[in-house]
Amino acid sequence: MTTRYRVEYALKTHRRDQLIEWIKGLLAVPFVLQSQPTAVFEPRADSVEHQANVAQRRYAENLRDVEEIINDHSKH
Repeated sequence: MTTRYRVEYALKTHRRDQLIEWIKGLLAVPFVLQSQPTAVFEPRADSVEHQANVAQRRYAENLRDVEEIINDHSKH
């Protein structure tokens, strides 16, 4: 069993991977910008499968962009 001290120590900022934190920060904005509010009275009702495909495409685009940024950064 872990002690409270160990749990709190592990959660401190200095123990976090800064690259992961940077990537999380990059990903937060595109997902918010690409989100579209849905209304109950929306005239065109896309199927759940279509919405899932669109979401998967957006995730792939965002992660591809992050991968390109990391690759570009590692070259310099």
